[in-house]
Amino acid sequence: MRGSHAIFDFYNAEQVKLERADRLKDSLERVFKEASFAIEKDMYYQFEPMGVTATLISKECQLSIHTWPEHCSFTVDFYSALEKLEMLKFCEIIKTEFKAKEYDMRIIRSENEQAAA
Repeated sequence: MRGSHAIFDFYNAEQVKLERADRLKDSLERVFKEASFAIEKDMYYQFEPMGVTATLISKECQLSIHTWPEHCSFTVDFYSALEKLEMLKFCEIIKTEFKAKEYDMRIIRSENEQAAA
């Protein structure tokens, strides 16, 4: 299976959703539901006094997220078989859910794509 790997950095997001694992989980469940992905496994680690690292796995993708609520920012590491346009749509769903004002996205080409280029 060919896959795509993308890194999203979100800025000026809603701080309260990034502070605690339970709030982050609620938001990510909404994101996955809107994208029609079923979460098969997830893990959340709560930092003190705030901040979360989480990993979610579905048949469609693997996602890791790390939040910096004190800066209203977070990073998503996303691996999937989705096409670029579908990845952009997923990114927009995340941006909307967390009310991020801006983001950067980097798509990392697979070895197969690099060899063909």
